[in-house]
Amino acid sequence: MLIRSLKFKSLISVLCLFAFALTFVFALAVSGYFNVILPAFKGDTKINGANKETTDQFVLVRLSSKGDSLLSNNNQVDFWVTDSNGNYLTNVVAVSLQNGTVSIGFITNNYINKGTYINLWAQNDVVDVVSVQASGWYDLR
Repeated sequence: MLIRSLKFKSLISVLCLFAFALTFVFALAVSGYFNVILPAFKGDTKINGANKETTDQFVLVRLSSKGDSLLSNNNQVDFWVTDSNGNYLTNVVAVSLQNGTVSIGFITNNYINKGTYINLWAQNDVVDVVSVQASGWYDLR
C-alpha cells in the first residue's frame, strides 16, 4: 500500500512539473493559434508578443473565423506590429477570411533585428457597438 502511494505521488509530481514547464513553452512561442475577442468601437487586442527568431522583415497572419458585426457585413480584422514601447513597426493591414496567409512587412525604415521583442495587435476593421470573436494563426518569425 505504501509503495502504491509513493508511485501515485511520484506520478502526480511529474505531471505537475510537466504542466509547469509547458507554461514557459507557450509563453515563448513566436507562432501559434489565437482566439480572441475584439472589443467594440475598434478596441485593440494584443495577440502575442515574442522575441524575433529570424531576420525576416515581416510577420505572417491568417484569419480563420470572425464573428458577425452588428452594424456592417464586414469580415475583416486589422493587424499591426509594435515594439516593446508601443511604436508602430508596420502599417495597419486589413485581413479577411479570403486572403489566406498574409505577410505584413515592417516599415522600410525600421530594420528589426533578430532577438527584438515585438507585439502583434488586432482590432475589428469597422467601428461597431458589439465585440466580436476572431481566430486564426500567426508567425512572428
